[in-house]
Amino acid sequence: LHLATHGFFDLGAPPQNATPPADSAAAQLAAAVAAVDEGQSSGLVLAGANRPPEIPADPTQLDRLPDDGYLNAAEIAALPLGGAQLVVLSACESGLGAAAGGEGLLGVQRAFQLAGARTTIATLWKVNDETTRRIMEEFYRNYLVEKQTPLEALRRAQLWALENPELIPRGADPPSSSGPTTRLSPKLWAAFTVSGDWR
Repeated sequence: LHLATHGFFDLGAPPQNATPPADSAAAQLAAAVAAVDEGQSSGLVLAGANRPPEIPADPTQLDRLPDDGYLNAAEIAALPLGGAQLVVLSACESGLGAAAGGEGLLGVQRAFQLAGARTTIATLWKVNDETTRRIMEEFYRNYLVEKQTPLEALRRAQLWALENPELIPRGADPPSSSGPTTRLSPKLWAAFTVSGDWR
């Protein structure tokens, strides 16, 4: 399963540098933010997300609302993905999540594993579309043609990007020069991680 789309992660945590008075509006806002379900603070943006919602006039029809175009982590975790060997999330910040004591990070990547996906590849920050496309082409050549494990296929794709910086589109990011060779910034290739069964 390959999803090339937009990802989001936003807990909206209040600044930690001051404690507001208990009866202030800031304290009420901080309590509301703390109550946010982490499963809804991260997800993927799909088709239809840019359309305004169509709210039915009849309140009895509210349970039949059309899809809003957002697939959050809580919805992902409920999907029946027990047959998915590999999920590749070619989307920004899809490997981020809220830290939960003893549970690790709760987010999109974890949600796919809870849904039954065996291995997940995700990103840790915003990624360049064209750079990601080239790295994914190399990844799939390694994975599908060369029959490498997901971990090895990703590692070799990242090494390929480092060894061939002239073939990597950078968008608005200029190459950083250090002597006779042009180096590829880690922000363009190092965002991808493998979790789950790396074999």
